[in-house]
Amino acid sequence: MIKKISKHLSHISYDRLKLRLHNLTLIVALLLSLMQFNVASVLAAPIATNEPPIAPHSLIAFSQRDFVSVSGYAEAETVTIEIIHSAIFGGGIVTAGPGLVPVDDPSTPEFDGIVEVNHPGGYCWNGVTPDIRPGDKLRVTVDQTNIADQTTVANVVSKRAVQTGPNNVQIHGTAQDVNGLPIPVDQLEQRLVSPGNLFDFNNRRTLRAVAAPATADGVLAYDPIGIDNPAGINWTATYDNLLPEDVTRALQAEARIHWLGADPAAGVEATIFEIGAGITAGPSAPCSAPLEVLPPPPGSELIPPSIPQNLTATTNGTANTVFLSWDASTDNVGVTAYGVYRNGVAISNVQNPDGAAPAPNTYVDFNVPAGTYDYTIDAADEIGNRSAQSAPPVNAITIGQIAAGVANEPPAGGRAILVFPSRDFISAENYLPDEQVTVQVIRNGFVVSSVDGVFPLDGLVEVNHPGGYCWAGVTPELRAGDIVRTLAFGPESLIIPRSVDQVTVSNVTATKAVQTGPNTVHIYGTAQDAEGNPLPIDQLENRLVGTSRDPFNLNGRRALRAPGDGTIAYDTANNPTGTNWTATYTGLDQHDIDLALDVESRILWLGRDPLAGVEITLFEVGLLDPPGPSAGFCTAPLEAADVTAPSTPSGFAADANSAARTVQLSWNAASDETAVYGYLITRDNAPLRYVGANTTSYLDTNVFPGAHTYTVQAFDSASARGAGISITEQLASGLGQRYGNLSGFADPVSVTMLDVTAPSVPADLTALSGVDSVTLNWTASTDDIDVIEYGVYRDGGLIATVPSGTSYIDSGLAVGSYSYAVDAVDAAGNRSAQSAAVIADIVAEADIEAPSVPANVFASVPNVRGRDIVISWSASTDNVGVTGYTLYRNGVAIATLNGATLSYADNNLPASTNSYTVDAVDSAGNRSAQSAASTGAVANDPPAAPHSIIPFPSRDFVSSDGFLGEGPVVISVLRGGVEVYKSDPITPDGLTGLSEVNHPGGVCWSISTPDLRPGDIVRATNSAGVPDQTVIMGVTAERPIQINANTVVVHGVALDENGVRLPIGQIESRLVVGAANVFDVNGRRLLRADSGGTGDGILVYDGATANWTATYTNLTAADVTKALGAESRGMWLGRTPLVGNESTIFENGPGTDGGPAAGFCISPAEPNRPQASFAPTSVNFGDQSAVPATTSAIRTVSLNNISTAPMNINKVYLAGANPGDFAIAGNTCGATLAAGANCIVSLTFSPIALGARSANLSFMDDAANTSFQTVPLTGTGTDTSAPGAPGLPNQALLNGAVVSITTIPLTVNWSASVTGTVDHYELQRSINNGAFANVALPTPTSTSLVVNVAPGTTNNFRVRACSIANNCSAYSTGTSRILASVQETVKDISYSGAWTNQIVAGAFGGSVRFASTNRDKAQYKFTATSVSFVGTVGPNRGRVSISVDGGAAQIIDLYAPVQQAGRVVFSISGLAAGRSHQIVVQVLGNRNPLSTGNRADVDGFVTMR
Repeated sequence: MIKKISKHLSHISYDRLKLRLHNLTLIVALLLSLMQFNVASVLAAPIATNEPPIAPHSLIAFSQRDFVSVSGYAEAETVTIEIIHSAIFGGGIVTAGPGLVPVDDPSTPEFDGIVEVNHPGGYCWNGVTPDIRPGDKLRVTVDQTNIADQTTVANVVSKRAVQTGPNNVQIHGTAQDVNGLPIPVDQLEQRLVSPGNLFDFNNRRTLRAVAAPATADGVLAYDPIGIDNPAGINWTATYDNLLPEDVTRALQAEARIHWLGADPAAGVEATIFEIGAGITAGPSAPCSAPLEVLPPPPGSELIPPSIPQNLTATTNGTANTVFLSWDASTDNVGVTAYGVYRNGVAISNVQNPDGAAPAPNTYVDFNVPAGTYDYTIDAADEIGNRSAQSAPPVNAITIGQIAAGVANEPPAGGRAILVFPSRDFISAENYLPDEQVTVQVIRNGFVVSSVDGVFPLDGLVEVNHPGGYCWAGVTPELRAGDIVRTLAFGPESLIIPRSVDQVTVSNVTATKAVQTGPNTVHIYGTAQDAEGNPLPIDQLENRLVGTSRDPFNLNGRRALRAPGDGTIAYDTANNPTGTNWTATYTGLDQHDIDLALDVESRILWLGRDPLAGVEITLFEVGLLDPPGPSAGFCTAPLEAADVTAPSTPSGFAADANSAARTVQLSWNAASDETAVYGYLITRDNAPLRYVGANTTSYLDTNVFPGAHTYTVQAFDSASARGAGISITEQLASGLGQRYGNLSGFADPVSVTMLDVTAPSVPADLTALSGVDSVTLNWTASTDDIDVIEYGVYRDGGLIATVPSGTSYIDSGLAVGSYSYAVDAVDAAGNRSAQSAAVIADIVAEADIEAPSVPANVFASVPNVRGRDIVISWSASTDNVGVTGYTLYRNGVAIATLNGATLSYADNNLPASTNSYTVDAVDSAGNRSAQSAASTGAVANDPPAAPHSIIPFPSRDFVSSDGFLGEGPVVISVLRGGVEVYKSDPITPDGLTGLSEVNHPGGVCWSISTPDLRPGDIVRATNSAGVPDQTVIMGVTAERPIQINANTVVVHGVALDENGVRLPIGQIESRLVVGAANVFDVNGRRLLRADSGGTGDGILVYDGATANWTATYTNLTAADVTKALGAESRGMWLGRTPLVGNESTIFENGPGTDGGPAAGFCISPAEPNRPQASFAPTSVNFGDQSAVPATTSAIRTVSLNNISTAPMNINKVYLAGANPGDFAIAGNTCGATLAAGANCIVSLTFSPIALGARSANLSFMDDAANTSFQTVPLTGTGTDTSAPGAPGLPNQALLNGAVVSITTIPLTVNWSASVTGTVDHYELQRSINNGAFANVALPTPTSTSLVVNVAPGTTNNFRVRACSIANNCSAYSTGTSRILASVQETVKDISYSGAWTNQIVAGAFGGSVRFASTNRDKAQYKFTATSVSFVGTVGPNRGRVSISVDGGAAQIIDLYAPVQQAGRVVFSISGLAAGRSHQIVVQVLGNRNPLSTGNRADVDGFVTMR
């Protein structure tokens, strides 16, 4: 099939483009106004018309659906599309346009320029929908140039598939050009398109048949010309070797015949005829222009069938099922189908598998949820005439199917279920290949809809999505609270499921993005659980999703995510119920703003365990796909709209408790025809709280004093509806709204809440003494209403009230000591308790002596990962008394403290290095000098943008970036909160601010090179003293292991600094090759595996452990070799992987050595760390028998600890290409290897395949000198057994052989041995039953040769297979054959017509008999199992037909550029033994166009028996 047409048809099948019509209208209007051309000029005749179209333009007509799809037009162009009827139908023109705007298929990189008419998401015909018929012209004119492309609708017809055998189906049809001649068969392609399932035959939805069967699934050919096919236009498509399930799918599939255009390779034109359920003429929703009425084609049969009568609809007590039956209609040519309509919507086309009349007159409507339904039926004949629908409609009331059993919620066993309620689409993952899955939607305990017999594709199960399955009966309107359940059945039982898993659809909504600032957009939405509580914010994620062709500049991707690229949080204002959230994206340029406002907005509920990813609700708004059945793919109508609101709650009551500040609410439960989903409580005309369906009371707490009015209303879970005519349009426009059906308000109840709460106690009272006065200061109190004044008390007595402010001066005091306290009063007269008392002294004479300078000032950081610094100091002394201290940060006072306070916590600091000093003050205001400074630092943890820090612990190397213009930078290592190592100062590079330590191009560690290890803090401090830091995580990666021809796995461990397993989304495996190599699978130097499957492999944890496994599949052999030699990396991607500001990269491969960077740094390695070496460094086991299996002698490898520190050994394992061929027979390496000690690993080699085998003995330990601890293991598997016997030798005389009277060249062949390794075959021959003698072969392993045999002899052959050691199989002996030949002159050959004898050089026997006239015949009777006809080929030879025993004749062309006599031109074998047979050679009297004559020679016949 031509690639261009295939791509276009794939687009049509999967309906990826779903632009809304009103959006297109706006675009068209804008373009028309910009281009300033008028409609009249567009509709003028084109100045030039190309037929066929000129690439890249492509035109496709779907004649049965009056649908047109064209592509290849430019982004700046608009087009007009016309159907021009042929003269026999009146020659009229139907138009769509002008100004139709080409759009793109987002799944392809280039702009596709697609325009569609009368198809969901496309345009509609103007005024009337054309009845597209063969001979019509489809013309597309570019409005800007007035140049058109055109194609003629081909006259191709297909019938439905019919079964012709247990494993065979055929499809019949016709294909003729305008002259009634057959269309060239290479311009045709037949397809069977399954409505939902994949064919087992090719794992696709489509079977294809073409004239060249090697390129397709079946063969398409014209039927022989005869009585039933006089014009030769009848064709047949044949599919063989189908499984029974595929036969069933084929009989139910839509049948198509494609005309691929006059030049199929160009891919510029096509006509597609379709027949199947849902293929109807006329307008396609949302188009409504009526179908035009054309005169019928000449000779058409126009009588429709009679209207079906006596329709009955019963349930027979069966849940979700209606049984329909009716009296058969009558028709003059036969009723071939009945249309079944439920509530006026077509749901099925009832017909026989082969489409033959009479069609069945019963139908079972499955999966119909409880409700009332009206049914009608109409009838159709083969021509397409259709009766009116039966009347009146017949009513059926279905009973609901109760959902039985229990299920895992959330799903277990690695399964995951994703629900897309905006599209009524389900996607479930990780099902086994041998399972069949049933998917159910359960509401209020009843099954609403389901689909059975879903076969997973790569573990994936999808419903109501292109490429997946469709809902049966009805498409459910998925809504919050619905349960989506999967039942997986294995081959052991289709009754008892292996597993039952389910999820509950979460109640989440989102709006489209709105611009709220020059560089900012917001998305708003709601998220609540079944009890009305806000869902945990860490279970939510917002996305703005565009196309890969136009990524966001912010991140270079097609989607923005919050958290990640933006933030998501519950609103802190105007959010009384707590369920409103906002996602914020800032720093967007104008391109990203425009894109964000246009693209789809999503809110994802990630499940109770977001990292598990097994239960997800994905709500979408701004969809290109509407709710209901997937357009162009599924047809089950949307379930009946739920428009009934719950009843209004009754008995509503409210009881206020002023002392507790609460109001107790209660009401009677409401009712609903489906189920009440919850209640909305309103206070003072504003939403207060959502509660669940089972809640009929609520306690309102912290109620402000005053009068309040409460009410409540009930709501169900029906999806919100907006504007629109159909339920689908209403649901689409209602997306993002919270409610479906709301009841009326309960009778409101008013209560009054009294203020009985006193203000808080004033805090932090201080007193500063003067000569005769005391100045008081305190911290303001708080109150639920307001604080109106403070009372000031001296020595227990009220001396003043302060109506505003938090200070007071008590003047005119005598010398003495005074006690002061303060209380607060609110408007209701509620008075707080008094504050703690403070003492103030009035002294007789002035104090001029300052306190001593505070000593021992020390700034400490209690948590090196935190943002707090604690400053402490020793007390000062004073002649009267120290009354306070002032603390300074970087010379600026930050705190005033009383005299008893000797420490202060400076909390929530930005990342910085700070200097602290303290001074002391006495009651006279005398102040000491400031103390000596003490320095403390807090860091950004993780690093703040644009900074990033990446430690490479295997090489004691640190790379930091983003410090442009911030140098010099110092890298330090902290352990236990103390700096233990640091680098020389680094000047960041001038491009990105890159700063590296212990790596060429960077700087070295100062004094000593640290052995970087998990738990170390790595800190980078810029010239401004601002530190950023990260922690080294305990990630490791082992050497790669090959587990099959195309798969490599890597194991590793991922622990945080506390030994706790890291989240799987923060882990990644990589395999990295040298700069000169790339992997075939992706064209890059590395392979990636993560938990999301976004790379080249998948990474998962091994159960509940911290051990992980990365699996890379579908690798080429070259990629496997590269992967096994690559550097293996285990990577921690940071706490927020998408930010990319921190990472730990563990490396395991050649050159990953610790200590100072070789040839660059000389700072010695950290002392007292373990060092590893091996002896020997490689092991070669040599040759070892694999067939039969044997095991080698033991070889040993020693691991040596060559240091003064003990070594911790984590694992000893086998890796590489063939680890299964080698075994660890013994291991003395325990968990610890003492300093200077060694341990021994014993190994054996047991090859399981022939040829070179290899693996690695690898170690994982804490040796500081290298992480690449691998000893290569090699050996060769050999075969010492005899091969299996080859197939029986067969003798044949092949076409093209040249025979003589004495020698006939027979071809002898046999099938190769299927077991063992063959070094050579030995062939022997017996002549006339004599002894067998050796026959030389062309090559030692040849399985075919030509042997010259004398006519009249008996020959037999035998053959055996031998190994290189000359161990041979038994002989395989063929059947003895007697070879006979006859000349053209023998009496057994009879001739009719004008035959002439002639001597011809090289002829078989020296002469031939020839003729040239049509119908001249030569007949030869013989008794044998094979016969060959010997003739002459040459430049003047014509054609003959040859038949055997009256079978089908075969046409033989005897033309050749050079004459050759005695040539075998026809052979046939497998004839019945012991019976007489006859071969007939008939001269046809015609020739090859290159030949100069019609002559045919009879030179003789050769037979074998």
